[in-house]
Amino acid sequence: MTFTALHRALGLEPRPLDFGMVEDAVDRGLIEQADLDWKRSLPMAGKNPEWKNEFAKDVAAMANSGGGVIVYGVEESNAAAIKVVDTGELTDRQERELRSIAFSAIHPPVLGTSFTPISKGDATVVVLHVPASEDAPHLIYKGDYFAAPLRDGSRTSWMKEKLIENSYRQRIDNRSQRTATLAERIDQPRGNTQERVWMVAAAAPMSARRTGGLDVDMARRILKSARERRFSFAERGAFAPFEIIEGLNPRPGLRRWVDKTPTPPEGARASQEVVVEVHHDGAATMASSLGGFLGRDDGGGNHVHTDGIEGLVADFIALVSSTAREAGIDGLYEVAVALRWDGKEPIFIRIPDSHNYLLDTSYSRPIHHFETVYSGFEAGSSDDTLLLIANQIALDVVNQGGGQYLRRIKTPNSDV
Repeated sequence: MTFTALHRALGLEPRPLDFGMVEDAVDRGLIEQADLDWKRSLPMAGKNPEWKNEFAKDVAAMANSGGGVIVYGVEESNAAAIKVVDTGELTDRQERELRSIAFSAIHPPVLGTSFTPISKGDATVVVLHVPASEDAPHLIYKGDYFAAPLRDGSRTSWMKEKLIENSYRQRIDNRSQRTATLAERIDQPRGNTQERVWMVAAAAPMSARRTGGLDVDMARRILKSARERRFSFAERGAFAPFEIIEGLNPRPGLRRWVDKTPTPPEGARASQEVVVEVHHDGAATMASSLGGFLGRDDGGGNHVHTDGIEGLVADFIALVSSTAREAGIDGLYEVAVALRWDGKEPIFIRIPDSHNYLLDTSYSRPIHHFETVYSGFEAGSSDDTLLLIANQIALDVVNQGGGQYLRRIKTPNSDV
């Protein structure tokens, strides 16, 4: 579901944007705010030769102020919405041009913007969502120098030197904090890593979800969506954490929902364990015991089948993207993936031959210290783009053990 500054100003719960919301804003005479801006027409309409610079200024200012929405098709007077005005169609070419400006005329680029045209009869308005940015301050070229615009209530002003300095410091601090948080989630104990290698993946949005906690129904929807979408990334027959857990009965944890396989009783035959977590802030984690589960081949708890690695990566990407979609999260996600093992022997990633028999360990490179794999993607990325990310993450893991190819994750479209 979608939740924007317009929803907040109207006192609405998350829901898709519709024309009635804009009409309601006009009826109430809603005042522009730091995260809500009215524009009568699309940026390129009219005869203003500086429209590209003005658009860059508006987007950078919104990103520097915590994000928000710019609604094109609302006339204002003294910052109050007074009339809905048809903007006409936003063509694909126009949208590409606006996205290009947000990328090339703003430094660093503002990523994750989205345009939502909404219509009623012959009238159309366009809502531009600018996500909160952890890359602030965003600068634009102003005459002979760079400057950082900022929303100040209903007006746009310019950051002073001290504020720019503080903004850069906040950017560095936020990145350090996110890296530390991901590392903490990767290192949280989830199983016995002295008996088996565990693979752990964690992802956190750069801009945390700000509309309260996730209820159990949303957690179920996220897990159900991830189960269905995993086959966008992996071939059938691959190891699938979502085939081991049902996802129908997540339990509450500390600001998160947790679904996991039951812990096997002492003395019982070993079986693979899976832990999946969906956090209230939009983060997600997945972990599974992969060591020693090699099918018809033998190997100790320090031996990991490449199929297990690929299957977990595929399910994890499906989990994170489903979390973003269902929870209405925009912007960038940061991802960390690691193998955790506290045994004395090195890790061996076992590589199968063309008949699905595992090659002996001479074909693998022993891993004495696994290097955590870091990646990232935009929450609204297409499945084709996410498939590229999944391929790269899985390769980064497999390469550390001497593997060169993937078997279970689908091959990306070369045109992406």
